Amino acid sequence: MKRLISILKTPVALPADPPEWWQIVPYGQIYIAGEASPLIMDDEGASAVLQYFGDLGRDMVIDYEHQTLKDVQAPAAGWIKEFQWRGLDGLWVRTEWTEKGAAYIAAREYRYFSPVMFSRRSDRRIVAIVNVALTNEPKTRNIAAIAAKLNPLIDQPKESVMLKKLAKLFGLGDDADEAAVTTAAEAIAAKNTELQQQIDAAKKINPVACKGIFDALKLSADTDEKTVVAKINSLSVGDTAAEDLARQVGELSGKIADMEAEKLTATALKNGQTSPEELQAWGMDLARTDPEKYKKIVLSRKPGSVIPVQKAKVVDDVQAREIVDDAQAHINKMMGIDEETYKKYNKI
Repeated sequence: MKRLISILKTPVALPADPPEWWQIVPYGQIYIAGEASPLIMDDEGASAVLQYFGDLGRDMVIDYEHQTLKDVQAPAAGWIKEFQWRGLDGLWVRTEWTEKGAAYIAAREYRYFSPVMFSRRSDRRIVAIVNVALTNEPKTRNIAAIAAKLNPLIDQPKESVMLKKLAKLFGLGDDADEAAVTTAAEAIAAKNTELQQQIDAAKKINPVACKGIFDALKLSADTDEKTVVAKINSLSVGDTAAEDLARQVGELSGKIADMEAEKLTATALKNGQTSPEELQAWGMDLARTDPEKYKKIVLSRKPGSVIPVQKAKVVDDVQAREIVDDAQAHINKMMGIDEETYKKYNKI
């Protein structure tokens, strides 16, 4: 179980007439008298608080001066029935007040409340609320006393809250009234209607192409659709020819790679540095896919290290070159490649 290090009285002002729903902890940093660092209430902390209340399995008492924690007679001023996290609007509770508790608040004999909270050592995040009490000695810094029957920060009518939110959304001042908000909303609606009309008008236009396409195709801006399509199709044919050429080059490269592999493996066999079995297992594939690696692995071996040189098939360099040239000439003839082109691209 994680160690909880802070049990603090963090008071918040109550309205003269205690509401059913009220904010028990605001969002963000909570500054407490005598504490150097603030406590934190956020999404993660709220989730832990709600989990704790759910595990409690009963209503949470609101007493007087935390008498419940002092092992003395502790009558209830009210009962918390439900916790609710409202994001940036903080943590709220739904309360059923006793007649006596409500009377104390209405008579202003008790003006504040104080939740007892547990915070986590590592990040000072509030993770549990275990008790709430009415008190006149708040420890939360800069808390305002209740001076009116209705607390404008806690118990505002929903319509007023929505009006302030809309005013902020429309970029109006805090003193904007309903008429100002209505005017701003009508202006936005009119602008949206204008934009929609422009979109609808644009949809009716059927241009052949944009200026960038005409420029790329080297056509004038008044070129008809048929001509533009024909130009694009002609480019498509060119692309097909390029693809065919690329395929032929790829095939030629493969043939050359095969010849290089045959040359390397023939040299290795001649020098007794490999065997037919090794070539069949992996040597030929390696010589074809990575000739440099084949040279390092196989041709770096001591001659005769795999098969004694006297038992290997001896083919001198002239004969080997003639065999390769004959094979290549046959391939070039099949591919329609003349000798000059072959010599230009064959660097073996």
